[in-house]
Amino acid sequence: MEPSPHFHVRFEVDDKPTLEMVLERFFTHDFQRFYISVNYKAGIIEKYLGEGNDWNVGITYAHAEKMARYGRAALNAP
Repeated sequence: MEPSPHFHVRFEVDDKPTLEMVLERFFTHDFQRFYISVNYKAGIIEKYLGEGNDWNVGITYAHAEKMARYGRAALNAP
């Protein structure tokens, strides 16, 4: 895995983005599939986390056309 491209540098701990740390907590409880709603800097987030292969899990991205409240991009998830 490449170093963080600083997709949310205000929320990094020990050089890891908070999103990665949250996902790792789920990994320890045997969660296998993740759907992440993205909009702003989606490409950076997707490049950093990929499809989850580094953790032997699956990550699917739901793309929002514009910033929206309440996780509406989740409606775009397969």
